Amino acid sequence: MSETARWLREASGADRVAALGIGLGSLLAGEAIRAGASIDDLILWAAPAQGRSYLRELRLYSSAILGDEDEPGPDSPVDAISMGGFLLSRESMDAISAARATLDDPAGRGRRVLMIGRDSGGVDETLRASLVEGGADVTVVSTEGEYAAMMTSPDVSRLPTRTIGATVKWLTANASPGVTPRPLADAPGLSNSVSFEHEGQIIREQHVTLETAAGALVGILSQPVSCTPEPLCIITHNAGALRRTSPGRSWTELCRHSAARGLSALRVDLEGIGDSPGQFAANTRRGPEDEQRTITSRMEIADILERDQVASRFIGVGQCLGAYWEMKAAVRDPRVRGIMLLNHLAFDWTPQLMREREMRAALGPLRRALSSGPRALRQLLTVESIRTAGRGTALLLGGSVRAARRAQLSPALSQCDRLSSSGTRVLMMFSRNEVLFRQIRDLGLLKISAARWPGIAVETLDTADHELRAARIRADIHERFDVFVDQVLEADLRAYGR
Repeated sequence: MSETARWLREASGADRVAALGIGLGSLLAGEAIRAGASIDDLILWAAPAQGRSYLRELRLYSSAILGDEDEPGPDSPVDAISMGGFLLSRESMDAISAARATLDDPAGRGRRVLMIGRDSGGVDETLRASLVEGGADVTVVSTEGEYAAMMTSPDVSRLPTRTIGATVKWLTANASPGVTPRPLADAPGLSNSVSFEHEGQIIREQHVTLETAAGALVGILSQPVSCTPEPLCIITHNAGALRRTSPGRSWTELCRHSAARGLSALRVDLEGIGDSPGQFAANTRRGPEDEQRTITSRMEIADILERDQVASRFIGVGQCLGAYWEMKAAVRDPRVRGIMLLNHLAFDWTPQLMREREMRAALGPLRRALSSGPRALRQLLTVESIRTAGRGTALLLGGSVRAARRAQLSPALSQCDRLSSSGTRVLMMFSRNEVLFRQIRDLGLLKISAARWPGIAVETLDTADHELRAARIRADIHERFDVFVDQVLEADLRAYGR
């Protein structure tokens, strides 16, 4: 952070540099200032005074979601915390525990600090008092409800527009009118690519913008430097509403690994996710127009890569909703020679199907609470959770599950037939208890697959976690990915030569 602040001041020509931190970011900003970072002003949202309190909150949240996550593998640290696929080691937890957002530096006088409350919880009064005592000019604002709406499940998370507006207003309140910041494009040392060694090979990563009908999609293109690239390119994107790195940065590692073995690989944010502009349509609000626009933009990504001579044929990799888009694109685009689908959602998507899935998933926490005892049940039972569980039970008893299963048969047969006839290889991998895997099994498609679609494989993973957060599971997936890519490359060589 210190180097970034120094570079930003020099590159922009600005008089002052401000740091914005949410939760852990607030603690890091405080530590950076104490270490001498050239940061003048602070925006702190939901900031704890001490790292110990943040760590306690992290432990509570981690334990609340462990019901859907793997048990630690044999090589996992016993006292580590796993959050959304990111492992906090003992060393990291010790560092967080020792961190503090309070400031005791002489430069505190004249420092401006904006503290944003955590909904009804307000701001940390200990932190506010210490900042005031240190001479900082502290402003406190409240944007009720926006923190919780932002920090919920990614597919329903809402942009905190009022908080953003209040922050911009505060930042510009005392701006110096005579300062004209220098454009960053002219800044020395600024580059959109970087080369480095990965797995013993030199690879290059480049920031790219792809102009599509859905807008300018932002991504990172990984390419080999030590060897001539293979004629196929890996394309990955968002797992549901998660940004292009995927849970645990799995796509980041997969793309870099692919570049090290000689394939170009793109990880890109689709419309309204991560760095890409636009409005993401949540599953239950997604209509036919949203679906067609996403499929079109996915195919335009391949058009751009082919136009720029990155590759002329492709291997698609997707997880959750991303797997759905890869299946839809592969059926329409003969340039896709293989697809690896992780926890594929459905062969044919409808809002009704997703509501049924979400209601069914809502029963999971209630089942775990019932098995954990009355205390856990009391903590979980809210009016909304009871209503959700009731709707889920009604759907299950009303036969919606059987209807949803039957509705997948025709599109499954049609899509698999088209992929098989075009020679596109398919690898589907499912966690235990995934709804679509049970539907495939119950419809008899597993028996059909071997004889009717020799290039389509359905495999299971040793986990019940939909997000595939455990490190051992991600390692298993990457090993299977290598085998799959070898098969696709061999088939591509037979079909197209070099």
